[in-house]
Amino acid sequence: MDSVPYLIHTNFELALMLDGRKPFAMFSDEESSGISMKIRAYFQPYVDSGAIIEQVELFVEGKLHLVSILYALPKEEWRFDAYTELMSERHWTDESEYRLGRLLGYTEEQCQWWIAQRREARNVTAPKA
Repeated sequence: MDSVPYLIHTNFELALMLDGRKPFAMFSDEESSGISMKIRAYFQPYVDSGAIIEQVELFVEGKLHLVSILYALPKEEWRFDAYTELMSERHWTDESEYRLGRLLGYTEEQCQWWIAQRREARNVTAPKA
């Protein structure tokens, strides 16, 4: 993360959204972890004021209970459906990664840089014994 030549949105989601620089944010965790409650509390005043739109989705499979909390700026609510559609894809590709980056508000150049780094990391071979 230290070598990324641009601001990673992690831990800056709310500030960037309030500044209008980030149109969409998403968080996922096990429902029982308590993290989802902290995130929602952090965003709640802005959801209440209408500055940010919230959508909460619960995924249950057996004992696994995952909660996804999605936030969008007003007029960016279409990103909720686009994100849900993207996450339903069976195989994650560079195109999937690009689409996610763009949904989250990263620029074309930032997405291309990120994908190139992922591709390079996949191509690294293990040292020979």
